[in-house]
Amino acid sequence: MLKMGMGVQGKGCGKIKLKVTYWPFDLLYKQPREAKMGAVLVHLKHATNVVAADPNGLSDPCVILTIGKEQKRSVCMYRTLEPVWEEKYDCTQVPIDEVLKVAMWDEDKFNGDDTLGKVETDI
Repeated sequence: MLKMGMGVQGKGCGKIKLKVTYWPFDLLYKQPREAKMGAVLVHLKHATNVVAADPNGLSDPCVILTIGKEQKRSVCMYRTLEPVWEEKYDCTQVPIDEVLKVAMWDEDKFNGDDTLGKVETDI
């Protein structure tokens, strides 16, 4: 469970639950070597206590996962502060020292999207 910081106008601090697994490619070889590259598997589960960014007191949250130059975007969950995604993503050829960046946004059709929170973690 990761705490998301920097809510809308400094309001609250929500949580996002995801599972991140790193598989070093070197485990596939018989000779043990220092792992330098691998695959990252991310299971985006759910979020709680999401900041309300819309006039109706709710948000339309979606998540953007960034590892290096690769980005993955979740589906948008409309009108909720407790989104459940249960989505899985994979990234290959990821250096072992890479950082996973997670950003949650409130999707707006007519105005710019609002930042709900961001967090970074080593993989």
